[in-house]
Amino acid sequence: MNVSTHPGTACGYPDLPQPLKHGAGARVAGTVYAGLGSAGSAWFGLSLAAPSPTWVARAPFPGTPREQAVAVASAGAVYVFGGLGVAADGRSQVLFDDIHRYDPVADAWELLPVHAPVGLLGAAACALADGRILFLGGASKAVVEGFFARLAEAGDDEAQRLAVTRDYLGREPKAYGFHAEALCFDPVTQRWQGLGRLPFAPTLGAAVAREGGCVALVQGELKPGLRSRDAWQARVGATALDWQPLPCPPAAGGAPEPEGLAGAFAGYVDGSLLVAGGTNFPGAWAQYRAGRRYAHEGLAKTWHGDVHALVGGAWRRVGSLPWGLAHGLAFPVPQGLLLVGGERQGGAASAAVQCLRWDGIAAHGCAQGDRP
Repeated sequence: MNVSTHPGTACGYPDLPQPLKHGAGARVAGTVYAGLGSAGSAWFGLSLAAPSPTWVARAPFPGTPREQAVAVASAGAVYVFGGLGVAADGRSQVLFDDIHRYDPVADAWELLPVHAPVGLLGAAACALADGRILFLGGASKAVVEGFFARLAEAGDDEAQRLAVTRDYLGREPKAYGFHAEALCFDPVTQRWQGLGRLPFAPTLGAAVAREGGCVALVQGELKPGLRSRDAWQARVGATALDWQPLPCPPAAGGAPEPEGLAGAFAGYVDGSLLVAGGTNFPGAWAQYRAGRRYAHEGLAKTWHGDVHALVGGAWRRVGSLPWGLAHGLAFPVPQGLLLVGGERQGGAASAAVQCLRWDGIAAHGCAQGDRP
C-alpha cells in the first residue's frame, strides 16, 4: 500500500450515498468498493479514474446483514469474511464464519464452500504480495456468542442484563480468547494456513498496513475498553512471520499517557506509516493498574482525530482530521489515503470521504464537506 502524494491536488471524491461505519471495503485496480455495516446489504463502487467520480450502487451483499466483516482484495476479487449479525431466531447475535467472493467484472457474489476456522470479528487483515490474505487477532466465536446468548436469556430483566454485562466486561484480557495465531487464507486453493503464534497479546480493531514484504500492526483493544499501546512489524515468509517491535505511538489527544487506540485508519504513504483517528477511554489504563478489570467503567469513550507518522524510526504528530473519527475504511489513492465513512464522536455514522495527503513533513486533510 505504498502511495505517492501530490500536495495541493484537490481530492475530487464525493461522499458516500449513505453513512457507513463498521463496514467493509477493498480496492480493486482503480475502483474502491464499500458497504455492509450500518449500510445494511448495500455495496457501492467508486471509480477513482472517472472524470467525475461517483459512487455507484453495485449488486447488494447476498448474505445476512452484518457489521465488522473483514474485506480484502486479492487477484481482482473482493473476499468478505465473517462479521457480526442477528441469529436466525432473531433473539441473539452470532459471529458468521462464511466467506463471500465478489467479482467486480460480473458484479456478482458467490458464497464459497469453505468457512473460517475461527471467528474473525475484529481481526486485522491485508493481502500479501503473493495474493494470500493475512489475519491477525480476532474474537472468539464461543465467547462472544455466549455473551449475547446470556443477554437474550435475561430478556427485559434490566438487573440481570446489567449483571451479565458487568461479568463480561470485568474479565482479564486472556479470558476473551482473542486469536493468538496468525492465519493465512489462500484464495486459489481456498485453504487456511497457520503462520505461528503472535509474540504479543492479540487484539481486536488494530490498524494494519502493508508495504512490500512487511506488515505493520498498530494497537487495537486487548479487551473491551482497554487498548494496547504497542505497535509491531512483521516480515512475511512462506510459512512464518518474523516480528519486531516498533516504537510505542504517542498519546492521542494530548493525554498524559498513551491509552492506545482501536479502529484507527492506517496506510503507508511514500514509505511512511500514517495512523489517523481511532477511539479509546482516557483513564482506562490507570483504572486497570488499580485492579479494576472493568477498566473503562464510568469513563467516556473518545473519538480522536490526531494523525501520527512513523518516520525514520520515530513517531511524530503530523496533523489532524477535521473531526474525531474511527471504524471506517482507508484506501490508497494517487493523492494519499482515502478515508471513507467511519464513526464520529457519540457514535454517529459518517458518509464523509476525505483524502489524507502527506508531504513528508505534515499530513493535510481534504474533505468534500463537514457533515456526518
